[in-house]
Amino acid sequence: MKKAYQRLLSLALMVLASATLSAQKPMSLEQIRNASYKERLKHNPYSVNYKQREVHGFGTFYAEYNPHTWRHSDEVSSKTTNGYHGISIGFSYFVPFAGALGFEAGLKGQYLFRNWKENEMKYNFKMLSATAPVNLALDLEATDGFVIHPYGGLYARYNISARTQEERDERRFTYNWFKEGNPFGEMDRFQWGWQLGVNLRFGDMVTIGGGFWKDFNEVAQHEKLYGFNVTLGANF
Repeated sequence: MKKAYQRLLSLALMVLASATLSAQKPMSLEQIRNASYKERLKHNPYSVNYKQREVHGFGTFYAEYNPHTWRHSDEVSSKTTNGYHGISIGFSYFVPFAGALGFEAGLKGQYLFRNWKENEMKYNFKMLSATAPVNLALDLEATDGFVIHPYGGLYARYNISARTQEERDERRFTYNWFKEGNPFGEMDRFQWGWQLGVNLRFGDMVTIGGGFWKDFNEVAQHEKLYGFNVTLGANF
């Protein structure tokens, strides 16, 4: 997972660099020679007639797939448990304040879950949360109708409910993570963490993208979460 995060960070930086260069739309020497006087002024950033792309605020309704990992770490050992999934539905709004640089915030509901077997017993984990991400983002036009939107920031997550169901000997036992005596550990209600990602917007109508996120604090004793977001959204 660490290598995957490093690759995602490198990809985000490469995309940001290429988007910044493409957003400038420089003219080649041949294009400058063949261009009219007005066209040269239009592409000259030092000309009084040069017009930079105007960035507007916009909103996005989106759905996400959230594969994630639980990492257990204590004084004795550490291990990671994969196979956790998640589905989110939310909205966000971007407000520019310095050219293409802007502030983005929103809210999403998350359903996290995992099913597994162990020692001939079946387990089912379900967790419902509300997450509020807050980001700094760049809205960079690569070509007409295609915008690259890298972002990074913080999020806060409030865990509404979390239960594990155990099935053994044709009997079912349900454990509430917010009550004492839960054999899996007692869960905290509030987490916060950081995230980094890139969205691609087509025709100011559709957004697709991906990102990495990681909790700062423990969700339960010696347990932390981190994972990915895969996003599909509609803009308004």
